[in-house]
Amino acid sequence: PKGVTTISDEAFEFCGLRDITLPKGVTMIGKAAFKHRRDLHSIIIPDSVTVIGEKAFSYCSSLNTVTIPNSVVTIENSVFYECTSLCSVVISEGVTTIGDWTFCDCKKLTSVIIPNSITKIGESVFWRCESLTTVILPDSLDIIDDGAFMCCYGLKKIKIPDSVTSIGPRAFSCCRNLQSIIIPDNGSQIGH
Repeated sequence: PKGVTTISDEAFEFCGLRDITLPKGVTMIGKAAFKHRRDLHSIIIPDSVTVIGEKAFSYCSSLNTVTIPNSVVTIENSVFYECTSLCSVVISEGVTTIGDWTFCDCKKLTSVIIPNSITKIGESVFWRCESLTTVILPDSLDIIDDGAFMCCYGLKKIKIPDSVTSIGPRAFSCCRNLQSIIIPDNGSQIGH
């Protein structure tokens, strides 16, 4: 109902609801709040939410689209881990942090546009996003962490912006169809 400001940790974990609309005024979605909601198809995140907690939607295997509003600043670790039906994600400009493992095992995710507010792509964020074919990296990006795009079999080309100073070990490991990668000539540290 209206007036709720926080969805507490594990509040709806393992519940069988299919669709959820959160009221405007909710500012935080807690840790594992909707984890293991296998029937959840859609959720509307209001533009009052600033933090999406760790594993909030992990293992929601029927969730297929998500829009993260401008109000969200932090997407904590593993938020959409193993959301195997997720095919579309819009990350709005307000997000500054995408935690480690956030979209790991989102096997149907095909494209991601990362906003200019992001400076770091964390560890294994897109690991095993097998259908990912399009990634647009922002000019604000500084770090691509360990295993960030590991096993993204659909990824054929990627352009690393000049702003990137560090590419972690295994960042593009097992991207077996990667044909073209443009790396800036700025002395970036590249992992092994």
